[in-house]
Amino acid sequence: MTIRDKKNNYAVYVKGKYSKEFDNSIPDSISQGGVYHIGLSKVSGKFRFDLSENGITPYYNPNDLGINFQTNIMEHFAGIQWVDNTQHGHILNWSFFEGNDVSMRYSNGAFYDYNINLGGDLTTDKFWTFSLFGNSKPFWFYDYYESRVEGKKFLHAPYVYTNFSIKTDYRKPFMMEVSFDWAESPQPKDPLYGYGIGPSWQATDWLNLGLAINYTFDHSNWGFADYIDSTDQVIIGRRDTKTISNDFYTTILFSPQMNLVVHARHYWSEVRYLEYYNLLNDGNVASTSLYTTSHDENFNAWNVDVVYEWQFAPGSFLNLIWKQSLVKDDASVGNDYATNLRETLQLPADNTLALKLIYYLDYQKVKKVITK
Repeated sequence: MTIRDKKNNYAVYVKGKYSKEFDNSIPDSISQGGVYHIGLSKVSGKFRFDLSENGITPYYNPNDLGINFQTNIMEHFAGIQWVDNTQHGHILNWSFFEGNDVSMRYSNGAFYDYNINLGGDLTTDKFWTFSLFGNSKPFWFYDYYESRVEGKKFLHAPYVYTNFSIKTDYRKPFMMEVSFDWAESPQPKDPLYGYGIGPSWQATDWLNLGLAINYTFDHSNWGFADYIDSTDQVIIGRRDTKTISNDFYTTILFSPQMNLVVHARHYWSEVRYLEYYNLLNDGNVASTSLYTTSHDENFNAWNVDVVYEWQFAPGSFLNLIWKQSLVKDDASVGNDYATNLRETLQLPADNTLALKLIYYLDYQKVKKVITK
């Protein structure tokens, strides 16, 4: 629910959800839970702000109704934004934002982490846009979720992350978007870096072509590797992760009412473990030579979506949709990109063909026909 003032300057918003498992074998204290979101915002003008609080109880369970990544957490957020749409010389418009997020455990109020975000963008009179974004968790914090085991915590290092991007004039037939990522922490040899390239070409009035290439490499990333039930031991791994995704898309217009959209994507993610550690009760880790199981992973996904759309009447569409999907998930790390793509395309594919009809009924016209 959102309530705004008459001038649309301020807004108060409230949202909540409740879950209940109807199982007599489960006590009421753990069979129900909830999530809420309340806030106050200034939503217009050059200066804007947002104050909010989010809460998720320990036993909130939205299974089959949504995705829930965390429970037992409360977040307090305070952010400001400056938006200036008045042209100043060669600057067409610009904006800046800064936000602070303090998280704690919902059940006992224990501090979880502090997160700060800031950034802005600037558009020139040539319609080039420059954007800068930064994110940091500046303090060491206990991660209560990475261990995957209730009651165990992992002491996570602080970090800083930044992203810079440039977009050329979108009005031109050919445009380009380029982005760069970088992150670092106090841990030795722990950088993250990446880039993205996205050219787009409006070749003719009826043909548009586009490509999006993204690469990310995270050296010495820390995270859950395994849990040994017999000894109640969580294994934390230090690993290198590499992710490459390539997206190709095209749109062909046959007429104002008829078009064909093609989207093909190859996603490749490789995880190579460097060392394993025992997670201690205080959240620190201790090196171990006893654990020798390999958790290296090489994941490939290939997806193609082809949609033929015909608008045969106002608001009414007939769509013919073809989807193809291939997945390759194993431990064969070390191969190059071309080898991964070739081996993925050699696998048996899942193909789906669907026909979708959407017909718009004008209530007023239907009412007149019925009354006659």
